Amino acid sequence: MVSVKKNLMKCFLIKTKKMNKIKTIVNNPLFKIGMALAVACVLVFEKMPLYSGIAVGIAIREFLLAFKK
Repeated sequence: MVSVKKNLMKCFLIKTKKMNKIKTIVNNPLFKIGMALAVACVLVFEKMPLYSGIAVGIAIREFLLAFKK
């Protein structure tokens, strides 16, 4: 019974470390900029320039906010 608890705790700690790493990456401003620009590229290829302009604006905003921190 004790070894089962140890294994569960070890598994929980590994998941927590992985989730913290993912959270750090996703909350990184460069990741947000990249995702916004990727969405803008997809929208340009789909012939939606207005929405792609909005996505580029969001990317610029995130770029400027990255310097604020």
